[in-house]
Amino acid sequence: MPSIGGIPCTFVRGAPHAPAQRVQLWEVPGIDGYGAQLLGLGDSPFQFAVVLLDSLIAANVYNWAQSVQATPGTIATIVNDWGTSYTRCLIVKTSAPKYTPWNAGAKGEIVVEGVVLPPEP
Repeated sequence: MPSIGGIPCTFVRGAPHAPAQRVQLWEVPGIDGYGAQLLGLGDSPFQFAVVLLDSLIAANVYNWAQSVQATPGTIATIVNDWGTSYTRCLIVKTSAPKYTPWNAGAKGEIVVEGVVLPPEP
């Protein structure tokens, strides 16, 4: 079941990049070539669109949105629509929720952004 940090969702769309080796380049005036420094694993931002549909009780969607908006600063496991789990996701920010009436209930959508942390040594 799709979820973000254990919070169940109807849909979770997106996939992060795996942490990759980063290189910092620099140049020195008057000297040919480049300097380079390996920085380690990183450069793995992600953006997920999370959605909850509740056809009966709109208040459930509002409560769900508050739970999702409380996740920035946490390291979570995110499971997308295809059942793929992404671990060690540091959630940095969430968007304002968008609410849409749906049957007698509501649909809520939030964009979650962050970075995937490298594995622990």
